[in-house]
Amino acid sequence: MKKSKYINKYDYMNYYTKPEGMWFFSNAEIQSALETEIKKVHSAYDNSIEIEDDLEEYDDEFDVFEFYKERLESNKNLDMDNPQIVQGQIIDVKSREFIKSKYPEITNSVDLEEKYGRKSNETLADLTKKYLLENDSIILFQSVFIHENLITKPDAIVKDKDKLYIIETKGTTSSKFIHYLDLYFQMVVIENQDYLKEMDMLYDYYLCLIDYCYLNKNDISFELTKNINLKKTVAVPTEHKKYELLKPEEIIKLKNNIKKGIGFLNEYLEPLEIKKLMYDNFDTLETNIEVSKGIARTAQVNSKEYVKKINNSFQDAIDDLEKFKKTLNEDSIPKFKPSKNDKSPYKNCDFFAIERKLFSYQGYNLFDYSGLIANQKAEYLEAAKKNDNIQNFLKKPQANPNVFLELFSVKDKCLVNREKTQEMIDSLFEKKVYFDFETINTPIRVVDKTLPFMQIVTQCSIIKHDVSKQKIDELECNNMIIDPKNIDLNWFKDVIDEIYWDKNNDELTNKISDVSYIVYNKSFEKTRLLEMARMINDKSYYAKVEAIIKGLFDLADFFKLRSQNPTHLMFFKELGGFYSIKKVLPLIDKYCPSIYQETKCLDYGTLEIGNGQVCQSETVKRFFNIINDEQWKVVEDNMKVYCENDVRAMIAVEYFINYFLENH
Repeated sequence: MKKSKYINKYDYMNYYTKPEGMWFFSNAEIQSALETEIKKVHSAYDNSIEIEDDLEEYDDEFDVFEFYKERLESNKNLDMDNPQIVQGQIIDVKSREFIKSKYPEITNSVDLEEKYGRKSNETLADLTKKYLLENDSIILFQSVFIHENLITKPDAIVKDKDKLYIIETKGTTSSKFIHYLDLYFQMVVIENQDYLKEMDMLYDYYLCLIDYCYLNKNDISFELTKNINLKKTVAVPTEHKKYELLKPEEIIKLKNNIKKGIGFLNEYLEPLEIKKLMYDNFDTLETNIEVSKGIARTAQVNSKEYVKKINNSFQDAIDDLEKFKKTLNEDSIPKFKPSKNDKSPYKNCDFFAIERKLFSYQGYNLFDYSGLIANQKAEYLEAAKKNDNIQNFLKKPQANPNVFLELFSVKDKCLVNREKTQEMIDSLFEKKVYFDFETINTPIRVVDKTLPFMQIVTQCSIIKHDVSKQKIDELECNNMIIDPKNIDLNWFKDVIDEIYWDKNNDELTNKISDVSYIVYNKSFEKTRLLEMARMINDKSYYAKVEAIIKGLFDLADFFKLRSQNPTHLMFFKELGGFYSIKKVLPLIDKYCPSIYQETKCLDYGTLEIGNGQVCQSETVKRFFNIINDEQWKVVEDNMKVYCENDVRAMIAVEYFINYFLENH
């Protein structure tokens, strides 16, 4: 590691969102150290990270701009083969154009880093002061402010006479709690500049966020907001009674406002303004006496308590960081221990998924269990012990407190609810379509008339099985894939046409057909099908999608644990409450290898591409021209193998369920 002279905003945010042992290390250093530690205790470790079933508050809006800026801060030589870096650069350029367009009367703009190259931070801070003193109005990009042992480089500042606007760009559509930490740090550093105090400036703080709106291919747009959501992630309801009388474009506008911290569906909650939160002394947290009692109000009051702590404890945080920094030298390496910061109120640690694997291998058995059944809130993580008694961390649902403890205390490795399981499996028709999607997800549109971060289908593997006519070892898989640069409506039509199997129903009635459409975690496929139908906007495709959705059958339901009755359909103690297909498939190989072999399943760990995250990354690379035609062909073949394995695993799961019903 390389010790910096100053504490920057990333160090400050890490104080709240990373365990102490990770402070002052770059993300690349942490990733490398984690993989090294895991290999010490688990030599067969595969470094690919799959999104687990239970990652709470999962947000599919990965902030590529923050990823890009963090690496730019620590290393000027960026990896231009990294698709996140490429996207971050695009957002950097486009957001600057947008900011300048918001202040058309200010014609003078300067990028200090670009203009003055590799000059020292102190020199750049002096130049920032010079430009602000000598210009009545100006826009500065990558300006530098130093206050004592603190340094900050706002994405943009706009001086308009006696006003100074500090603007931070984020590669998301939503304002989030972590953004408050970012701007609060900057406020402290900037507003303590003596020359700005003498100028008697008026300050305001804005987030430049991605506009949640429909745009065409290769487009991206932005919006400024001074409001914020005090949440780790912002969930916008897909359906709501208030949507009923609104036009589609009005619904999108409302959702965009919610993402930006305004226009709440709960009209009793007033929007939260960044600057007011910074300046509020919080003598009373209930600023609106008309606020209704309820979950939303309680959440906002609780969040303001955290803001109060941030505001009042700033210097304590800086002192703690300085104290820790003094213990480090160039040979220091990150150290890992379960911490309350792994799931702080502001943001989950970026490395929690891989940390969890390490802690599990080290014997912290809390991490052997899914967060759906084990308490993995901050206080439980901090108190985690090796080989702990499961009663200390298994959840105790209010309606059925002992449900999980009783399940995991039985001696049997497997429990089957025969009646319910048989009832469900018997509901399958003889005609079956197994299918699985892979997608591309970027803030920059890859197809016309889409929203930012929309999961666009780029791959679909399909196996059709007529039980009365085909044996399972004879089944062929149709692996559909498209070059992401060529996605269009015809591709979506082809996908739906290939999945839909009801050749005798030419009139496409709304009756449930005699076909079962089998998936694993159906909410994902259902949403993608509806999105494709809306983009095609053709009556016949709406009807086909409706028929497919009516026939959807979710194999994951057999392995999910419930707090209510029935508590389970098929319970395997060794799953630890997880239910992903990658967790279940090894059980099939273990308990019934003949099914594993007959369905032609492969070990994910042996595949060139072994998870959907890599599929998506490679597809993004192709869209942004990081890989050429020849490279894409190789990647394409490997992705087909991966996606087909997901589908064959579904068939194996279904036959495995039947096997257990017959033999246990």
